[in-house]
Amino acid sequence: MRWRELLQPATLSSGGNALFYNAFAALTTGIFLNDYLLRLGFTPFDFGVMYALLSITGFVAFPFSFYAGSIEWKKTFFLAFHFAALGCFLLFVCAPYMPGLGTRGMIWLSIVSLGLFSIISGIGRLVLVPWLFSVVGNASWYSFYLVRMVISYSVPVAALLLFRGMLDHGGVGVMSTLFFIALAMGTLGVVAMMLFPPSVREEGGEQRDRLGDIVRTMLGNRGFLATMVFGILLAFATGLFAPAAFPYLIKEVGIASSTVSLYQIVMTAASVLSVFLITHISRRYGSVSALLRLSCVMWAVPALLLAVKLSAIVVTPFLFALGVMDGYGLVFAGMYVTVMNILLQLAPPRNRVVYLASFEFVKAIFMSLGSFVSGLIADRPGTFAFGGAALGPYELIFALSLAFMAAALLVAVLGRKAMLCEANAEAAPQAAGRRGAVSK
Repeated sequence: MRWRELLQPATLSSGGNALFYNAFAALTTGIFLNDYLLRLGFTPFDFGVMYALLSITGFVAFPFSFYAGSIEWKKTFFLAFHFAALGCFLLFVCAPYMPGLGTRGMIWLSIVSLGLFSIISGIGRLVLVPWLFSVVGNASWYSFYLVRMVISYSVPVAALLLFRGMLDHGGVGVMSTLFFIALAMGTLGVVAMMLFPPSVREEGGEQRDRLGDIVRTMLGNRGFLATMVFGILLAFATGLFAPAAFPYLIKEVGIASSTVSLYQIVMTAASVLSVFLITHISRRYGSVSALLRLSCVMWAVPALLLAVKLSAIVVTPFLFALGVMDGYGLVFAGMYVTVMNILLQLAPPRNRVVYLASFEFVKAIFMSLGSFVSGLIADRPGTFAFGGAALGPYELIFALSLAFMAAALLVAVLGRKAMLCEANAEAAPQAAGRRGAVSK
């Protein structure tokens, strides 16, 4: 990418959004959020319910996708829903200081307000990529999106390095102050997108296709169906182990929260590397090839989490878990970027928001279900029989996650040809249309 392209208004505005909003996200998710919730008294069941709520965004957002056809409506949706979501997060931060709630009342208000924040912001976030793609265009998309993703994953590393010391020494009050600072950054991030330039063209116009027509087109698109089944299995598998990973390392393995924050730093740094690698692989071999390569290694993350306690035989649990979380960042950051790029290639231009929304819809259902199942399992004492072995609650969660990821790998292998054929078929008329516009 040339420096001149970096100074374009679209890149500057998008970069400002990625900088401030991801600083907000880094300080209010991951180890910061999990450590704060443990201090509030969250049980494993509470974690399962909360992550289930955080995962249903796509389910709620799907109906809104039919009203975001034009670029102006995409911009309106993004700004309105993100400002409303920040108000919900303010309620979450204030929950411990509201009189008369009691411990359980405060926990449930925290769960509901944080869930509403995730759902409402998710509705606005749903239109972000189609909005940016429509304005920037396919020719400049990889370079533009690479800049955005590098900022998005680099900022959390800096935030974690600056504030990780608060984890072992800061109480609820200190963490609440940190969340207020993050909230101000998030507001600046949304304001930055108010300056994003309009498009010189309207791609696809208003959404006029009826739901029945869209569904029939989707059902006839074998590449899209294969991507959907892959996403369902991946979502359930991720929903199982994501809520359990950090509590498991803190409570079961006995690693301090500030130490776990190092894992998140490495995981986020690996995500930056993943974006570069996936961009290179996608440009050279295609997004479908990138998806297949990632599918071959993603199952290793829950598999290795199963072995953290046994790792003392060879290396310390600290170093072993560090490697596992590094793989987590490397694989899953690239995985969801790759799936999104495949969907953008498979979807007709006028229906991109609806296609992405439908994927988010089914992904949300199964990720939410996985998170809820994870919470139920983790809250049960004792051992479980699985494949002839006696496993504890967390070990069973990781074993189930491993099984579903293996199934997703099988779908990626079997569906590769369909994804390639449908993506090429959709790209051909779009390219022809662009050539025709140029010749005129």
